[in-house]
Amino acid sequence: MGLLNRIQGMLENTYDLETAYNVYDFLTTDRTLVDALAGPQQGEVLEKLLIVETDEGADVSLYLDPAVLRLLHRDDPTETLHGGNLDAFWTVLEGVSHFTFFAFSAGYDREIRLVEMELQAEIDKYVSALMLTGRQSNLHTPHALYRWLFHCYGYCSDLSESELDRYRRANHFAGRYCATLRERYLGADGAAGLIPELRRFYRLSHHGKIRHIESGISA
Repeated sequence: MGLLNRIQGMLENTYDLETAYNVYDFLTTDRTLVDALAGPQQGEVLEKLLIVETDEGADVSLYLDPAVLRLLHRDDPTETLHGGNLDAFWTVLEGVSHFTFFAFSAGYDREIRLVEMELQAEIDKYVSALMLTGRQSNLHTPHALYRWLFHCYGYCSDLSESELDRYRRANHFAGRYCATLRERYLGADGAAGLIPELRRFYRLSHHGKIRHIESGISA
């Protein structure tokens, strides 16, 4: 089973999903396709979910940078996640997260908001890294992973104002939610509640997720 299948399987197992789609069937590493469908991209593009609406539904491709994929195939994060492959893992997981969330939402004819897709991807990155490092018993801690993901980050300089606002909102709300997960569910007493909480949250509407985060549960 390929690396992307393992990552997709990890997300589907975590959230109890049945998307019926294999991410490899939609994968492209052709940067020219990105420019053709999304317009010429400025600077480096490491991952991008490409969606073109059609009369029958949508045509979908997931672009992942071939150099990032080569790095992870040489240094598999599902076997050992460490500082040398963490950024690459988060890049690929973000793309697989977008694809999985789109497939799940389309299957239930749910409205799909880009900010919600980004919000869920940030949560997926944190939770998946926690699960891998916990299973591998390495030196990453919930506090270190949280700091790297939600405090040690930057944005591309060529983002539009609307794109920048979307990424900032997603990071802000995901950071609040993951802080709650860390505080309430990562101790021995609360660990059993983590998966049910994640599954409930995943199925909320976008506004439901924001209300959930802004309510007392995430204070």
